[in-house]
Amino acid sequence: MKLRQRIFLVSLAVVLIATGSTAAVVLSGYYSSTVTREEQNAVRLHCYLASAMEGSVLWQRISDGLPRLPADRVESILQSQLLEQNGFLRAFYRTEKDLSEEEKLLFGRAKEQDGCATLFRDAGERNELTVCSELYLEGERFALFSVTDVTETYRQYRAQANRGLLLALLFALGIALLMLVLVRLLLRPLSEIGEAIGGIAGGDYAKRLKETGSPEFKELSAGVNRMAAAIEEQTTRLQNTAESRKRFADSMAHEMKTPLTSILCMADLLRIKREVSEDERREYAGVIVDEAKRMKELSSKLLTLASADGAALDLRPVSVAALAEELSATFAPLLERRGLKLLTAGEDGVILADESLFKTLLLNLIDNAAKASSDGQKIALYHTRQDGRMLIAVADEGRGMDAETLRHATEPFYMADKSRSRSEGGAGLGLFLCAEVAKLHRAELSIESEVGKGTTVTLTIPLAQEKEGTR
Repeated sequence: MKLRQRIFLVSLAVVLIATGSTAAVVLSGYYSSTVTREEQNAVRLHCYLASAMEGSVLWQRISDGLPRLPADRVESILQSQLLEQNGFLRAFYRTEKDLSEEEKLLFGRAKEQDGCATLFRDAGERNELTVCSELYLEGERFALFSVTDVTETYRQYRAQANRGLLLALLFALGIALLMLVLVRLLLRPLSEIGEAIGGIAGGDYAKRLKETGSPEFKELSAGVNRMAAAIEEQTTRLQNTAESRKRFADSMAHEMKTPLTSILCMADLLRIKREVSEDERREYAGVIVDEAKRMKELSSKLLTLASADGAALDLRPVSVAALAEELSATFAPLLERRGLKLLTAGEDGVILADESLFKTLLLNLIDNAAKASSDGQKIALYHTRQDGRMLIAVADEGRGMDAETLRHATEPFYMADKSRSRSEGGAGLGLFLCAEVAKLHRAELSIESEVGKGTTVTLTIPLAQEKEGTR
């Protein structure tokens, strides 16, 4: 697969992921706002129905001058109110003992929230929104249910989702094709460089590239030219060396031939002649010895020629009071949405800490407290000095933890209620992260909690020397 093809596929994947994620986020926001609006409308109509029922029973009791209406009279009034309602798919009430298992669960949620509980459900070809609340009439508790048809809302959402995904796909393909064209244009010099390198590999060492285009391609072309020049120079050197060695081999053969010829000739004369005088013998032997010495010297020179040829913390003084004020300002807008209040109090003290890490620790504690709290409750962040140490505590009035959960609270990925933790965006790492940051600062982290009464997390850290000042 060519580079431009890989770039195209990677670009297509990246753009698809980006556009798909963006579309998903937008559609999720649209779906959430639409569902919330439908839910609010259904709850408002439901509350109106409940108020109408309560008002009718109260008015009838006052009109009849009775301390309490009989059960059949109450039932008649409630049935009359239900018949007058046309904003629901259906509405009904039941006593607590007559509820089905699913209705009991929804009714239980309504009692816990002291208001209305809602449930979206798929009813075959329809999508329904059920609202439940508690009615207390004439000494009797009733569960009031109203069901609204939200099929059209879901249909519009699915249509929008399909349209959004299709547009995202077309947009991604368009961008990817545009990038493919741009990549081909941008990589054209690279193709020329590839062709040049192929030519050089084929033996055209004199080929040179024009050093034009972007700085990167200019540098690459210059590098290829330098490489070609170096290869050409090296090739020329090798060719010269080969030619030199050939000449040397030819010369060596010639030089060896001469003494061998002389030796062979003198030896042949000694073999052929029957009578050889002393002078001749000495002459022939001298030639043989001299030529042999020449060959020995030549071989010695040939051998000589052959042998020649391997997280540190950024601790600074930090004012705890100033840090608490900063955290309060940071969390205020987020907590106000749920009616939660973050109260800060205590005496100031200076600690040595990596400010960003320590702030992350406290942010996690406050965030955990907010997740555990119900709307309208309070969260306290207080700090005080004690025996040369600073005590910083985050306390809430939330659901609290039982002994088993408390024992595993600082373990990574531990979640007592996994479905609720995931729905709140948790991963079971909050308190584990806090404990690890506390260890890095030589601080102690302790947790006290009771189910239904809340949790208090206390951090004890040594005070800095006063002369080190504040941040």
